[in-house]
Amino acid sequence: MAAVLAAALGVTLLMPDGDEDSGSPPERKPAQAEKARSGGVPLDEKAAREKAMRTGKPVEVVALRDATSTTHALPDGKFRLTTGAAAVRAKVDGEWLPIDTTLKKTDDGWRPKATVNPVTFHSGKKLKKKGERSSRGYARVPLATSPDGQYTDLATFMAEGRELTVGWPGELPEPKVSGASALYKNVFDGVDLLLTARDTGFTHVLVVHNAKAAANPALKKISYQLSSRDLKFSLNDSNDVLTVKDPRGVEVGGSPSPFMWDSSGKPAVTQGEPATDVEAKAGGTFALTGLLGPQIGTKRAPADASLTGGGTGDAVLSVAPDQSLLTGKDTVYPVFIDPPLYGKTAAWTTAYERYPTSSFWDGANFNSGTTEGRVGYESTTGGLSRSYYRLTWPTSIKGATISSASFRFRQTYSWSCTASEMDVHQTGDISSATTWANQPDAGTHIGTKDFAHGWSSACPDAYVTYDAKSIAQSVAGNSGHTKITIRMKSKSESKTSGNAVSWKKFVAEGASAPQLTMVYTRPPKEPTGLTVNGRACDTSSPYPTYGKGNLTFAAGSSDPDGDLKSLHFQAWRTDATTPKVVDSVRTTTSAGKADVAVDKAKFVNGKTYHWIVKAVDAAGISSTWAPPGVINCGFVYDDTAPASPDVSSTDFAEDDGNGNVWSTVKFGTPGKFTIKPAATGGTGTDKFYWSFNRESFVAERSATVAQGAAGITLSPPNAGPNILYVKAADAAGNMSLTSTRYLHYVSPRDKADAPGDVTGDGTPDLYVVDATGDLRLYPAEANGDLHASLLAAHDNGRAIELDEDEDGKPDYGYHWVDENGNNPALITHNGDFVGGDGIQDLVARMPDGKLYVYRGDGYGSVDVSKRVEVHMPSNAPAPSALTQILAVGDITNDKLPEVFATAGDALWVFTGYTGAAFDTAIQLSATAWTNRDLVSLGDHDKDGAADMIWRDFNTNRLLLRHGKPATGGAGTDLNSLASAVNSKNGIDAQYGTNWTTAVIPLMTGTPDVNKDGIPEIWAITGAAENGVVRFYPGGATVHAAPTVVLTTDWRNKKRLG
Repeated sequence: MAAVLAAALGVTLLMPDGDEDSGSPPERKPAQAEKARSGGVPLDEKAAREKAMRTGKPVEVVALRDATSTTHALPDGKFRLTTGAAAVRAKVDGEWLPIDTTLKKTDDGWRPKATVNPVTFHSGKKLKKKGERSSRGYARVPLATSPDGQYTDLATFMAEGRELTVGWPGELPEPKVSGASALYKNVFDGVDLLLTARDTGFTHVLVVHNAKAAANPALKKISYQLSSRDLKFSLNDSNDVLTVKDPRGVEVGGSPSPFMWDSSGKPAVTQGEPATDVEAKAGGTFALTGLLGPQIGTKRAPADASLTGGGTGDAVLSVAPDQSLLTGKDTVYPVFIDPPLYGKTAAWTTAYERYPTSSFWDGANFNSGTTEGRVGYESTTGGLSRSYYRLTWPTSIKGATISSASFRFRQTYSWSCTASEMDVHQTGDISSATTWANQPDAGTHIGTKDFAHGWSSACPDAYVTYDAKSIAQSVAGNSGHTKITIRMKSKSESKTSGNAVSWKKFVAEGASAPQLTMVYTRPPKEPTGLTVNGRACDTSSPYPTYGKGNLTFAAGSSDPDGDLKSLHFQAWRTDATTPKVVDSVRTTTSAGKADVAVDKAKFVNGKTYHWIVKAVDAAGISSTWAPPGVINCGFVYDDTAPASPDVSSTDFAEDDGNGNVWSTVKFGTPGKFTIKPAATGGTGTDKFYWSFNRESFVAERSATVAQGAAGITLSPPNAGPNILYVKAADAAGNMSLTSTRYLHYVSPRDKADAPGDVTGDGTPDLYVVDATGDLRLYPAEANGDLHASLLAAHDNGRAIELDEDEDGKPDYGYHWVDENGNNPALITHNGDFVGGDGIQDLVARMPDGKLYVYRGDGYGSVDVSKRVEVHMPSNAPAPSALTQILAVGDITNDKLPEVFATAGDALWVFTGYTGAAFDTAIQLSATAWTNRDLVSLGDHDKDGAADMIWRDFNTNRLLLRHGKPATGGAGTDLNSLASAVNSKNGIDAQYGTNWTTAVIPLMTGTPDVNKDGIPEIWAITGAAENGVVRFYPGGATVHAAPTVVLTTDWRNKKRLG
């Protein structure tokens, strides 16, 4: 059996079967493992780095320790992360302990000492009758029944903290225990059942000792009861892989394709070493070499599997052994039948061409005593193999510089000492569904090496390393990902006798499993809190005015490695080529702050200056310059007119540069702003003038110095970002040359925006990429009417319009279209993706081929400077391949918005959006969507589930596919939207006719506009109607008659969303 032997068949298994158990007896709670502590707290990166530099020795960052990875701080200030494809430790009672699968006695059976996914092998018990509940201490669903209605609890397994129990269809004896294995003798006449604990779960093998036992009708089909309070079971009919999912639909465990083999093979080992660690002379089932899995010359075959009760927590898995192998004339007994169970931490597999649809996930069916992955062509059996491994680490190191990295593999067997080449590639993710016929695509080539180890003493077992610096920098340093999947493949996969030298085996589990080691440093954070004389950095003209005194530049930063050293300030006159007026490095305080004071004599009256700052750590590594991108802080120096005033507010606090600070009062509630003469250069100020969101100063909006100091009560006009512009004037009416620009975010009302509503009136609105390539907003009324449009994008308050001055050239630069005015962005909005602020956000696949979320500002616009690139799951199509996107709100009831999309012929849904990434990508369909328009998702029949409207280009109809409520009635069963046959009614119903592209060239669905709870459609007509805009009210079964809401010709619009 594949997974039995990693730690199971060791020296402790040399005993013959007898009456005594060699597992551990009941024991006291183990002593706490040794901890690296600093004041009782696990060492974090900063503390570990300080200790390493002080002692000159590597120090573990205990706070980052997990089951598979270890991080050390090094004496030179760098960090070394080592992660393996297999767990090396498990947390037991809050303490990390080395993996130890040795079984110990408990009150209800036998349990391994330390594993990631704990399992209990139950003592022999009497049969439970049909529907009888388990005797353990929680309420269980009624048990499914065996063919005669009775089961015995065999094993209870923990998958991501959730419990499931496997039941055996008959009575069980008390097991004989040795090391990690529990042997149940004669579960049928001449048939033993062996369970073995592993770090990821447990393995199971039936041992059929002779032909008489093989003829037992009970072996025609063996049924296992699967029960869980909160997990659900399903079976993939194409490869017989069992999947276990939690209530969110996330896979937390399963069982690969069942497999079986006989004892006709001969173990392949390094010459001069014993064939196995368990010689036949030991006697009994434990000593059978066939337990090592299929060997050279072994007869083998997949077994069939079926599942009743799929989609529930009360199911029966039936395994039907291949009878031609089980009872064949040439079969050599014992025969082994192997369906293991694993947890989520399983992270490797072998793809085997000979059985293209069988899964060998986590080493199932292809194990040796050290649990090995296989690569190359095995000429004796004609088998061709590739191995895949997933390696993860606990936290993102995005921005890190990787100074060195390597993959390490331990080869334990080769066909001979003649070297052969092996390729290593990065690939897409793997799962229990990975088979030869379903392999992930190969990505970056990591390396090729020529070697042979493990044949004889002339080429003994050895480690092989591949340089991984480039791929580690790309995946971990640049992209910030926390996992990588790799493939090991023979350079030549020729299936000829001459290529037998390509056959290799590698350790796949334990401390010698494949490892990735990265040595890295991280730069300091880009500085924030940039100020001049206490006033925040302003990056857009008109800039604030300073004068009549010295200037102090200040900022702050931090360093993830804890070694921030200094801030480097630079300032220069914008129109001059003279040396910089400021070029100064200042040591930071313990709080990460620094400043530099500059004499006023260095500045020229009336001139504009720009300035930037970066952070530098102890290793000399710098952050990027702040402010980010190509913009700089700016100001005007003026020592005649009063300097721009100082503005503050406790009700409407100033933006921190990241959009994270919001007002303490809600939108629509007035608040106070305090305005004072500038601390430097404010002498002679007599009056203040103010304006919101544009510089239009009038006498009606002015205040005396006394009034400003007392606080002026104002009402910002919009939810989201607002800019209060303020100028100072002297008694003669001379105004400061530039305004103080006070950016602040006004908290929206307590009630979140309605789906699709970006203006706060409860009605969905329409975004359009217009003929000039600008993003515009058309606020809508409840009858679908659209009126005047607004520019809907700004850069930190500066409106973005491609050609504002109409000189034929873009003023800002191309954004929503490419530089040729083509390839317009795909746009959609329905859901609060950023910040949980109750404001609808815009999702866009941009001309650069990337997917972004643009944070809504509460009054209908988005700030392009604050867009966030969306990271996609590894199995998702590239954003550049997407042809349609549709935000649908939260239809799964997970409190997070979803996005549907098409890519070529495939229909996808992306779920679990948090922190600039979707957690899951699900391909709902692989065919037909090239010829379809995805229009809308919403509840047409009021059953609580989303229904889908789509256009069929082949029939020119709109079709309605009714979704089903998810189990439990909350949210939508996504699978019901995958195809007509899966849907609620089993068909796609006609929703509208004559929807040709000539009649309706462009349209978009929208959440409910007219308050009937059903989605609607805005559509642009073709040439026959001169491009007028129609509004189609939604209906339960068909759409209502449309109304014309705009008579302007919209055929030049590039996108709706």
